[in-house]
Amino acid sequence: ASRFLAELEKRDAANDARSGCDLAQREEEAARGGGTEPMACSGGPTTAAPVPDGVVQMDGVSPEEYEELEERSHIFRKYLSENLMPYLTKGMLAIYNTNPEDPIEFLADFLHNQGKIVASRAEAQAFLQFKGLVAKANTIREQEEKDAEEARKQRNSEEEQEY
Repeated sequence: ASRFLAELEKRDAANDARSGCDLAQREEEAARGGGTEPMACSGGPTTAAPVPDGVVQMDGVSPEEYEELEERSHIFRKYLSENLMPYLTKGMLAIYNTNPEDPIEFLADFLHNQGKIVASRAEAQAFLQFKGLVAKANTIREQEEKDAEEARKQRNSEEEQEY
């Protein structure tokens, strides 16, 4: 957690340096403002709209870029909810039910085993699809052979009638 806070402080300091603000100046302005409204370097409130709770404010991102990020994150969230969350939820429930000594290792093993199961099912499904395609191809080939044999018989019959 402290590493995360240090990274945030570095990012804020870099943003302040780019905009010509001094961290101490911003803290002083915030203390004088006393309100929850963010203060700009000039001492007045920023013109940015209030950001709802849980939403990260992204300075320097155009609305078009933001929409693209939202679309990409929606795709990513959908992928995670369909492909990871069912197994992660099962693993967390297994941890709750068994109360292992090392829950992280337990979850890692659980997810590894689930991955093997998913891979086996995918392999079995691919094999069955392959077998189905082979059977369909054989049926088509047999039908073509029957059609060709009937066409030969009909030609032979027509040739015999001509003589």
